[in-house]
Amino acid sequence: MQRLSVFALILFVNLAATNAEPANSPSPSNGTSPAQFEMTGHGFVVQPLRNKTIAFRGRPYVWSDLQAGLDGLRYTQVAGGVPAKIHLKVNATGMIFLAVAANNMLELKEQGWTLPIPDRSNTFCYTDPNRTLMVVLSRVVSGGQEFDLPQLGWSGCVLLLAPGA
Repeated sequence: MQRLSVFALILFVNLAATNAEPANSPSPSNGTSPAQFEMTGHGFVVQPLRNKTIAFRGRPYVWSDLQAGLDGLRYTQVAGGVPAKIHLKVNATGMIFLAVAANNMLELKEQGWTLPIPDRSNTFCYTDPNRTLMVVLSRVVSGGQEFDLPQLGWSGCVLLLAPGA
């Protein structure tokens, strides 16, 4: 079982054309800081998120079309088609981010995850035959909260982490 103490990624998207922030801004536009949490579970490893690197364990698919704000983050790499267990215990209230295949995002929205205004800064693909589109969603979590990340579809949900977390 893996156990990591991490700070969730602060991901920046343009929430409105008139309120856009640079991709390297030090805080989210809504002022929410990153959540501090402990992560446990099995069926995943933490890897760098980079263009042209292996996306899933045991498959030749690679990430593509990562925008500058996403390239270089870290993520929970799973073995596609095999659900992982990723459990979060939140130590400090803040925001967390994950990426999910676009065809599964509505189910996450029903569970309280937020879809930023769609633009290319919060999407990327992997190179399966369908060039599956991944979409970044966010959620504010509270200190003391514990939950398992949902694992939807073949690609599951991957937690996005800051590079040095």
